[in-house]
Amino acid sequence: ARSLTFREFQACGTPDYHGVKDLIVSRRSLEDVVNAFRTNTFPEGAKYKLSSCLLKDKARDWREEVWRVVGDEVVDSMTRDDL
Repeated sequence: ARSLTFREFQACGTPDYHGVKDLIVSRRSLEDVVNAFRTNTFPEGAKYKLSSCLLKDKARDWREEVWRVVGDEVVDSMTRDDL
């Protein structure tokens, strides 16, 4: 299986998420990402990393803190259910 780039993932129309505390905005953003995974072939292990790169501003700060605390090895094995 070939590796996919973040640029290819973004080409699926996945939106950036800026940590807006609005349930509708958050749900729509998550559903757009889930739909991109449903309609394309991405390796299971790459999904968390690809989708986490869509986090910006406060959401990105949260992601970076999680990565710092748990380490790369744990992050590499994370799934959506772990969140």
